[in-house]
Amino acid sequence: MILLTTIIRKLRLSFRWKNTTFLLVFEIMLVAFALHVVGFYMWERPAQPELTIFDSVWVSFITMTTIGYGDLSASTVPGRMATMIFSIITLGCFATVASELITKLTDIHEDRVKGLRRLHLRDHILIVDWNKNLSKITTIIENLRDDPDTSGSPIAILSEAFEELPDTLTNTFHNLYFCHGSPTDQTTYQQASVAQAHTAIILTSGTESSADAVTAAAVGVIEGLNPGVETVAECLDRRNEGLFRMNGCNRIVYTGEIIPLVMTKTAIDKGIGPTIFEMLDVRTGCTLYSVQDARLEGYTFSQIAKCLVDMEEQVILQGVMRGRRIILTPPNDFPIEDGDGLILLGDRKYEWSDPKQGLKQKLLVRLTVPNDDKDGGG
Repeated sequence: MILLTTIIRKLRLSFRWKNTTFLLVFEIMLVAFALHVVGFYMWERPAQPELTIFDSVWVSFITMTTIGYGDLSASTVPGRMATMIFSIITLGCFATVASELITKLTDIHEDRVKGLRRLHLRDHILIVDWNKNLSKITTIIENLRDDPDTSGSPIAILSEAFEELPDTLTNTFHNLYFCHGSPTDQTTYQQASVAQAHTAIILTSGTESSADAVTAAAVGVIEGLNPGVETVAECLDRRNEGLFRMNGCNRIVYTGEIIPLVMTKTAIDKGIGPTIFEMLDVRTGCTLYSVQDARLEGYTFSQIAKCLVDMEEQVILQGVMRGRRIILTPPNDFPIEDGDGLILLGDRKYEWSDPKQGLKQKLLVRLTVPNDDKDGGG
């Protein structure tokens, strides 16, 4: 009985049943089932020595579900009486319980589709949307799925604009989840398990410069709940950068400036616009990416660039990251310092830190060769 009480308590906590009649019926069914298992085994074992406790469970189950295979049956009067009483008690109970369970599971599925249930995710990517930016969200997810570092990460879309995710998303992408709620409500982010997320992409909340304040507020809510999350936010006006920095935003994308710059450069040089999209979109087979903290201090930009050219991999060194400063095509003798990152352009995103097959290891082997030759020649 202690075990039955524990099971009932766990089920109540898990499913949060509000129908007390159902709970009573379910408890009666469980108690009757347990009593019949024990009684059938005790009364039938002397007449059927080969009977096991599992056989008793099997008989009780097929009797309760009205299947009645007939492979095992009661042969004693007490066993038959117990089975008759058990059948009468559980005939209606099982139908009621089965119907209620199916209804409950259907409700859970509908709530999940509508983004009304808490997401139990870990190390996932959160996309915060305000205005049904379906094409923008699709492009983001496609690139996340094509990148080897994020291809297997769960993705949760948080939006108040969608009632439920469109079929174009759910039928196309795997490991995709939805959370319905306001992007400035702390409860919504808790429902989306933001404390366990590793990246949050926050799209702009509008089209005017004033929308940056609301977008930055969403960043502040996220950072407050999970200071370790990597936040990437869309900013329309660079003058509002301070709002995002004040709220702890890690990366800011100035979309208000990108479009005019691309259009101007394309007007001056018609090859620039397509080139930018080719480099940014990992689906094109050519991708621009960065390596954080390359750990190649002591070498120069030209040394690393030359070794990359000499290697079989199709990757070219484009610049150096030093803190928030981006240094593209620095002087050849530009020294790489501790903590510096690299900006690379390749046919794909290469593994960097793997001790055997990583690009850094291959580079170090080549970088040390000239020094060894010099020492040997001396």
